[in-house]
This record gives sequence, structure tokens and C-alpha cells, in this order.
Amino acid sequence: MGMALHRWMSTATVAVAAAIVAVTVTGGTPSPASAGGGALPRGVPLVDPPSAHTGNCVARVVATWTLPPTPLGDLNPGLPTPSGECGCGAAAKDAGSVCGERPAIGSGLAAVSPGLLVGVTDQGPTQVCAELAAIDGGATYPAAAGKAGRGFPFPAWAPTLAYFVTPPPEDEAGQIELVRSVPLRGTDGRLLSGLPNTDRDDTPYAGGCVGEPLPYDVGGVDTEDVAPIPGTDLLVLVEEYAPSVLVVHATTGRVLARYVPHGLVAALETAPYPVIGALPDVLLARRKNRGLEALAVAADGKSLIAIMQSPMGSAADGLIENVVIRMVRMDIHVDARDAARLSYAGMYALEGSPPAAYTVAANVAKDLKVSAAAGLPSGGMLVLERAKGQVKLFRVDIDEATTKLDDTKYGGNNLSLERATNGVRPLAAVGVTPARKVLVWDSAQTAGGTANWTGSSKQEGLVVVNSATVLLVSDSDFGIGGADATVVTQLQLGRSLDGSTVCDEPTMPPPPPVNNQTVGGTRTLRLVNKATYRRSNEPDGGAAEVVTLDADRGVVYAANGQDAAVDVYTPATVPVSLRSSLTFGNYSPTSVAVCGADGVVAVALAADDDDAKGRVALLSPTVGRDGAVTGLTVARLFEDACFLPDQITWSDNCAFLVAACEGEGAAIPGSVWIYTAASRTVVNAGFGAYDDKVTELRAKGVRLIDSDVPSLDFEPEYVAISGTTAYVALQENNALAVVDLLEGVVAEIKSFGYVDRSVPGNGLDASNKDGDIRIRSYPQLFGMPQPDAMVKFTSPVDNQVYLIMANEGDARDGEAVRAAALLTDLNRTMSPKLASLVSDEAALGRLLVTQIDGYDEATNTQLALYAYGGRSFSILCARTGEVVYHSGELLARIQERFYPSIFNSEVDPDALAEAQLDLRDTRSDDKGGEPESVAIYPKDGRVFAVVALERTSVLTLWDVTDVHAVRFVDAASNHPTNRPTGEVFAAGDQGDVDPEGLAVDIKRGLLYVGGAFSNTVSTYGFE
Repeated sequence: MGMALHRWMSTATVAVAAAIVAVTVTGGTPSPASAGGGALPRGVPLVDPPSAHTGNCVARVVATWTLPPTPLGDLNPGLPTPSGECGCGAAAKDAGSVCGERPAIGSGLAAVSPGLLVGVTDQGPTQVCAELAAIDGGATYPAAAGKAGRGFPFPAWAPTLAYFVTPPPEDEAGQIELVRSVPLRGTDGRLLSGLPNTDRDDTPYAGGCVGEPLPYDVGGVDTEDVAPIPGTDLLVLVEEYAPSVLVVHATTGRVLARYVPHGLVAALETAPYPVIGALPDVLLARRKNRGLEALAVAADGKSLIAIMQSPMGSAADGLIENVVIRMVRMDIHVDARDAARLSYAGMYALEGSPPAAYTVAANVAKDLKVSAAAGLPSGGMLVLERAKGQVKLFRVDIDEATTKLDDTKYGGNNLSLERATNGVRPLAAVGVTPARKVLVWDSAQTAGGTANWTGSSKQEGLVVVNSATVLLVSDSDFGIGGADATVVTQLQLGRSLDGSTVCDEPTMPPPPPVNNQTVGGTRTLRLVNKATYRRSNEPDGGAAEVVTLDADRGVVYAANGQDAAVDVYTPATVPVSLRSSLTFGNYSPTSVAVCGADGVVAVALAADDDDAKGRVALLSPTVGRDGAVTGLTVARLFEDACFLPDQITWSDNCAFLVAACEGEGAAIPGSVWIYTAASRTVVNAGFGAYDDKVTELRAKGVRLIDSDVPSLDFEPEYVAISGTTAYVALQENNALAVVDLLEGVVAEIKSFGYVDRSVPGNGLDASNKDGDIRIRSYPQLFGMPQPDAMVKFTSPVDNQVYLIMANEGDARDGEAVRAAALLTDLNRTMSPKLASLVSDEAALGRLLVTQIDGYDEATNTQLALYAYGGRSFSILCARTGEVVYHSGELLARIQERFYPSIFNSEVDPDALAEAQLDLRDTRSDDKGGEPESVAIYPKDGRVFAVVALERTSVLTLWDVTDVHAVRFVDAASNHPTNRPTGEVFAAGDQGDVDPEGLAVDIKRGLLYVGGAFSNTVSTYGFE
């Protein structure tokens, strides 16, 4: 009786797998591991493997299982023991030491039933002759000198299928058990070898590279990945020599067919199995030992994708920077349980990650490898990409938009596509749409990464267990040079396999205590106002909204909304002095940012017409004879960039420029505009992938206000960049978008959490009619942080990247109501205690709250109140999304202590006859002092943060060196508060009102503040 392989699916399983029912080896001698024949055991399935990604979107290693010492003869019967000493692990005497008991069964991996896996070995243990010759100056391996090839210590080794089971799930560090091995054979039953086919590959030698070259073997294979064909007794394998795709009987190991490039058929015609020319000859341009490496069979079993290991081309071709990975699609035609045919169906391109995406170790393009893949039932596949020191998993989709290369000018048997791109131009720039690629997992401690990964970067096998659990297997290189044994790792993913992830709502940490120590200020550093430049004396003119500094060139730039210009200031004088302006007509600058590397200035320009798209301009500085920047010229203009571009920023290395594009309510979608400097290309990352996740978004604390379509409702407000990840505040939605800049996609959405105002230390003054400063806690009241400005910094304490956010708050048009109106106008029911509070204007009655959140429409009950803004700042771990610090009510207490006469006040353009102190307490019912902007100042091994309050126009200084021990340091304000606003502006005496823009000169210890209302640029010193 033959073996049945069928598709195994359970309600919690999304992997394509196959179940072995019975086994009879029809030819050859069974190995010791499989002696006795008969049915293979089903193994012990994983009990309740995690089926949901981790709540914080950080992956974790659940278990690691190791293959115990196993003689190679257990896989290949009769294999001779290598001559000379064997050295495994620590016993290895050098990088060429041969180990006879560490079979490398992890070159590929597939599931064949719950708990039963099949791995595949490659060509067998090999030694690079040039590397042997370099050991001990050639003394240890003298025969290797001058030879360019590989030593094969076991030239009779037959690449092998290794069936094994994992230990019980409670054994998190146990051993895997090999239950059957099936060496590959020709159709006549004779064992195959792992020797190269032709001189296109490395010259083979005996172990130690001794003697003359071994003969090539046209039937040899270097197998690398494996997958079952559902409903059959067959497996598909890919291998590197030809490169080729093999159809193999799963229990006999017989190769039924080998599909190779057309041009190689004649050279392999004497192979001991059918050789079929089906693949394009362009694959013959693969680098040595870099053929087809990864394989995914579609869930329906009707097609497969075979992926090249590395970019093609070499230094001789001038293609050393190439990152294009070729993929072949083949259709599968099943004729019987033991018979199937493959037919070529097209070639596609995958854009590999640039070397800079791998941060654990230095890499170049040639280090990039795609080593495994697995089909997903939703279509698409999970692909394992790796380089030195790091491993990544991507969801990859070939859809209708993906370019079939055969139908283009790049469909020939040449490397014209690689030449057209070569790591400099993206595929899209040459008219090719690559397969869509979204990062799902990274072994590094980064966004989408892992908290506890300690494994090897040489992961070469992959199985998808379910929507959140995958198995990885390492390639042990047969223990050559002391390499570790094969390890299987069970991993719980932090991101969803569908490529768009909603993370759990974070828990707010306890607020800091309120006492003299926390409110009094350490005064270890003082904020001292040195001078103020006044661009205009028109109240609320917006002539200096956002400022940025180019410290290297000694210039300050400001977005001037009043004149639709970018102003150029010299900070060499105190106050700064205006040098020139560049105007933009019907487009108003909303934000400005400078690249320190070359001084290029980026400006976001909003169109005066609300229905028109805005622009992004790149500006080049002009330099006078004295070397000082005198002005700006437009170097490049991106017309129709996006709707309402707001804040814009460069990455630290100027590799990316990112703008938060707000859109406009439910009618016009927001997006994240991404410019990649190396390729000079633009992508607009939208939110459409989240449109079917409405229920999950709301359940996890993400607000939807005007529309139930997230891609229309999300409004990006502010951007912070760390490495190749952008963190984008969706202010009104009280959420953070995590954007993969390399792939141009929104990978995660997570709520900022909510402030429980019933907790002591999280209090607020909620009324402008209570006659005094009354900061207190309230039950059934929550604050929505809704940050505006957001800046990243690295803590010297733990070297982690954090985001510090000014929790301003904002409401959509028509959303906010007075809390009392929920009772009187909207006739909602609520608990007696809450009803009493909202009926009292001195308590919660005046507070502006949303009429959307906290409301149970089914019972017409207002369960809780949600007010705008946190009246605070918070610090969030960029990698995990954990809120590690929240300032609670400290900002209000600092106002109360140091600025009681202007507590929760404002400077009102409609009340010019009033002084600021006359408007004391007027903002208590509406977001309080409104923290809006933030900046970082590192000094002497410590990190300080400036948090500016928009309404009271107070600057606060904090020591955030240790995010778990944040300390208030100092506060400053320079606006006359006791004179009528109209009089102050008429005399040109205004200070910084609405300090929206902050820029720090680290070397000079200076802070530049842009006052949006006051049209001022002030210079402060950190003293």
C-alpha cells in the first residue's frame, strides 16, 4: 500500500500541510531510523499553539528543540566514517573540522501531519578549499593550496528527506526525534549524490581538498526546500545546481522528474531520472551555490512559487549592488496519487531588502539570501529572508498588479532588469511592479521584532502552524568547523500574517506622585530667554509656526504661514536676524525640516483650495561669499503629493523624508508620504488594509469618528523616524501608525491608551466656572491623549528608542459637546453619580467631551465620559508600544505653582483688550494648557526634554534620561501677561505665544522657539 499525503487543516490552522497515513518503501534498503517500514507515527501535535499574535506586537520564542547527536549513517546506510579525527562542536579543531554526527536536516522544512515534519538535507558536508588553505598558513590542509573548489568529505552522501517529530509542547528545550529517513534516488532506485553537475559549479574534491578533482555527477542535486503536493504521495523540492525543481515520491525518495532551464537539458541528459527543460535560461546566470532555494505550494495545490536564493549577477557583470530576486511560478497538474507534472507559468520579481535594512551586522548586497517560503491559505506566501546576523519574515503576494516579466522587455534570457536597477533604482522606477512585500517578523529587537531571539541567522526552513505560530529550522552545515546542531524554533509572531496588524491597547502606568519634589523642579538646568525676534505684530499671524535648525551651516528656517513663505534666519546674532524669504503663492508652508548631511530643506505645502492636493518641495540653500546661507531655491517640487501635508521630517541619515498627510475628514483619505532619497522615488502609504478591521480597531482602543472606513477616517498628524520605521500619530483617532519605510506600508496600528481620571495623580481642573484652580480626580472620566508633536530619543540607561509625546488633544467638527448636554440635549441616561457631576458646572458640566465614545447606543446609556487630550506628556517604547511614563497631572500642578495667575489661560485674538491673566482658567473646560510641542536636548550623558504648552505659552524642561525616573527640572515663559494683548502686540513686546516650533542647537546649548500666534523666533539658553 502506498502513502497518502493530504491537506491537513483545522479551525485554528492556516498552514498548508500534509498527513502521512501509511508508508511502504518500494525500493532500496531502509535506513536504521526507518527500519521495519510501515506507517509513520503521527507525532505529538502542538497543544494550543498561540493562534493570535502577541498583544504588544513583539514576537517571542516559545520553544527551541535540538537534533541530538546522530551518526550520518543513520540517514545514509553504509556511509563510511571519514578519515582522520572528527570534531563536533567544541571539539572542532578548526574551521574545516568534519563532524560525523550532526546531520543538517534543516535546508528545508514542511509539515506532513500535526507534530510530524519533514526536513531535507543539501549536498552534504563541504569544505571551501580556499578557506582550508588559509588555516594555519596552509599547514593543516596543505592539499587545499591553490585550489578553487570544495572538499566533499562524504562524496557518497545522498541528499535525504528526514521525517522527525517534535517533543511534547511542555518541553520547551527538548530534542527532536528522527523517525525515518529517505535518501533521494533515481528512477532506477540507485542513490543520488550531492556532487555538482558541471563545471558551472565548484570543482569537487575529496575531503580536505586532497588529490585530483572528483568527477562531476549529472544526477547530483543540492536540495534546499521541500513542500507536499496536497492530495498526492509526492513532494516538490528545489535545488541549486541547475537550478531546478524536482518532483519526488515522498516515501521512496525517487526523483520522478527534474525541471531545469532549457539550455541545460543536453548537459544533463544522462541523469538517472527524466530531465525536462521548462525554466528560462536567465536562471543560468545565478551565482555559484545560489540557485533555487525557497519553495511555496499554493493552498489549493495547483501552483508553486520557486524563489532564487540571491540576486543574480556578479562583480564581473557590474551587478554587485543588485537586490532583485527572481521567482518562478509553475502550475501543478496532478495525474494520480503518485504522478504529477509541472509547467512553467511565468517569472516575477521580488525586491530584496537593501543591506542597510540589516542592522545587527554589516552586510552588502551579495549577503542577501531568501532561504525558505511557505504558502498561505489566503493566497500569497510567507518568505524567509536573511543576511549576516539577522533573519526576517515577509508576507509576499503576487497579484494582478504584479508584473509578469515574460510580458515585458525584461523577459529575455539576460540580466537587463538587474542592470536597469542594480540596487539604485527600485523596480517601480523601471516599470516593473514587484510582488507586494510586508515585514511580519524580524529577529532583531526592532519594530516587528523579537524580544528573546538568540538563534542562528542561518535559518533555512519554515512551517506555518497557524495564523500566529511558525516553526523555523536552522542549517547546521553538518557540523563543519564546529557548527551547532540543527535547532527547530517555535515562534509566536507579533504581527499578523495578513500584513496589517492591530496591537492591543496599552496600559497606562501609574501617575507620578504630586509633592514638592515632583513639582518643585530640580533646577539642575535652567531655561533662560536671551532674546526674541518679532516677524510680525499681527496677533495670531502665523508668521513663525514651525522652526528647524541646520547647525552645521548656521541657519534657522521657519514656516511662515502669514506670507506663505519659508524664512531664512541667521542664529549668529541674538536675537536671530532675518536674511531672506522664499514664497509659495497659493500654497502655505505647514512644516519645514532640514537634512543635516547636505543642507537640503524640505517644506510641506498645503493648498489654499481644500479640495486640492498639497505639495512637497525640496529647497537648496544659496551661499554668500562669506559661506553663510543667504537664501533658498527650489531644487525639486512634488506636485499633487497628498492631501493636506502637515508635519514633515527627515530620517537621521536623510535616507527618507516623510510627511503626515491629514486628508480631510471622511471625504478625503489621509496617508503617509514617503520619499526615498537613494532612488528619488515617492510612495504614499495608505490605510486601506485596515478597512476590514473596524471591529478589532475599536475593541483595541482605536477611535473612528466620521467614518467606519479607517482609510478615510485616519488623519496622520505628526511623524518621528527611527531607522527604517516611521511612527505616525493619528491624533483624532488616538492611535499610532507604525510604517515600514522600506516597503512603504503601514504595518501596525495601536492605540495610545486612555488616562483614567479617577486615579489619584491623574486629576484635572475640568471647569472654567469653578472660580479657582481645582485639580481633582473624577470617576467615569477618561482622557484621550491624542498627541500632537512626537520626538524619538535613545535612553543612555538601556539604549532603547523611545517616543516622547505632547498630549494635546483634538476634536473633529461636530463631535464635541459639553458634558451637561449629554443629559439635557441628547437625553442620555447615566449613573446617578455621573449625572450629578455633569449637572454641576463647577464639576464636569462644562467639560468638552466626545459624544461618540463611552456611549451604549442599545441602551441609550453614557457609560463614561471621554475628554480631549491628556493635559500631559507620555513616553512610549518605540519597539513594544508600551507606555513607560505618563506625567499625570504634573503639568497642571506646575502651572498652579509657578504660573497661578495664568493657569489654564490663553491669549485670545478675539479678546485683544484683555490681558492673558484676565483669561485665567478659561481653558480648563477644554484641554487645559494643551501641551503641543516637544524637543530633545542631550547633555553630558543625560537627556532633557522641552515640553511646550500651547495655550499658556509655558515651556517646561524635564530630565528623561531614565524613562522610569523622569524629573521636572525648570519652566519658563517670556510673554507679558498683565497687559492687554492688543497693546502688547502694538508695541512689539509680545513673547512666544503658542510655541509650536522647537529646535535645539546641541553644540551651543541653545533652544529656538517659534511662536505661531506671536510671530516670534526666540533664543533660549540651557544654563
